[in-house]
Amino acid sequence: MIETLLKRGVDPNPLDYGSYENTRLLAMLVRAGGDLRAKDNSGKTPVDYARAQRSQFVLRFLERTFPGLMMVQPESPEVSTVFAATPKYSDDATAYLAKCESSGKISRSRVVPKVNASCDVGKVSSVHSEGEGAELDALLTKVDVKNGRFGLNVFYRLQLVRDELQDIFVLFTNWGRIGETGKFQNTPFRDEEEAVNEFKKIFRSKTGNTWESRAPDEFVKKPKKYNLVQRVNYATKVDEEVTRSFREDMEDGATRGVVFPDQRDSDLIGAPSIMAMLAAITDVRNLQLAAQTSCGFAGGDLPLAKQDELRAALEKLHDIRVLLEEKEELVKEIGTASGDLTDEGATRRALLATRHEALTEKVSERSSRYYEIMPCAEDALASSIRAFDQVSDVDVEITRLKLLIDIMETYKMLLGAKWALPTQNPLEYCYHALQVRLAPLPPADAERQLIHRYFFG
Repeated sequence: MIETLLKRGVDPNPLDYGSYENTRLLAMLVRAGGDLRAKDNSGKTPVDYARAQRSQFVLRFLERTFPGLMMVQPESPEVSTVFAATPKYSDDATAYLAKCESSGKISRSRVVPKVNASCDVGKVSSVHSEGEGAELDALLTKVDVKNGRFGLNVFYRLQLVRDELQDIFVLFTNWGRIGETGKFQNTPFRDEEEAVNEFKKIFRSKTGNTWESRAPDEFVKKPKKYNLVQRVNYATKVDEEVTRSFREDMEDGATRGVVFPDQRDSDLIGAPSIMAMLAAITDVRNLQLAAQTSCGFAGGDLPLAKQDELRAALEKLHDIRVLLEEKEELVKEIGTASGDLTDEGATRRALLATRHEALTEKVSERSSRYYEIMPCAEDALASSIRAFDQVSDVDVEITRLKLLIDIMETYKMLLGAKWALPTQNPLEYCYHALQVRLAPLPPADAERQLIHRYFFG
């Protein structure tokens, strides 16, 4: 009975258009005594059925979960799928953006900091500057996940403002939890040098850095001090043509003067349904929507420039995960030692407690560094962050970041396709960049009908 269920648990063709991949049921049956080597009437074992399954999903599960029960068997050679050469879309995207900047389709202009609305000055006032681009204006943040059960994500803002009508300088400071207005203070000065010195003194006391070392390559985050939010001091204006979807160009190509080269890939010739699907999945608006709904990214444009930050944040998450795994093992040791009432047991518990405290401190510190790279949506949620308490918490965040990185990688493919547009159909370019092979299902195909019912009822 169990052998039959095992076989059906991995039967590659229970339906004409699908296969079972219930690994939970399979694992339960094997642990209950099911024999992976038992043969059915056709002389096949459950492993044989797993090997016959094209996805190899169940086979990999068995090899990973029950390596001692798996029979050593040479894999039969499979016919490999041939893909077209992958275009160098990352280089092409960089070249396209450079071309857009040189032609003026992407332009940047310097942004002068605005006087905070809570600063007590007249209408004719401005943020004081020591030179072009050197306004005395700073936003600082600090994340302390050790503050009770819930952490605090706080800010400290300071500006030196010149009130031209009153001929005074006002040092404006504002502090509180991110997402809240916070408290603020206005301190007037008649003397410019005195006001500037006080601004720089506060900056140094809060960050541990001098004002002159505020540049990204010079500023160093100090323990228990505030981090400087490196501002983007320019506004970027992007022409609609840069991010316009290929679907729009296909629909309005005649009026826009856009002509797509004919596709040369045999998969795409005479396949309007595949071309329509490629047009849908390469729509920038869909990527932006996916970033917002699936990844919690609230930005307008997909931030290609921030991919390095995302990867750095991902590395920190992996570090935190290792520490949490070590901490979980330590908790088990503490539980075992709690039953030992001898002096040796007390000594061991004290040592374990010290190690636990040190690990907790490390997790807390790494979590703080992570949230400084990837701040949570405090402005929208008005709630403080939480430290990563369990491995599962980290896994959820790792999945979110990986998805966002994938979305931005897809955006590079789209920009690369625009660069190659004069010589190659952009949808064909994206098709090759994705490294897939697609073919439409016949109208009478059972799987197609099932999918159609699933989507449209």
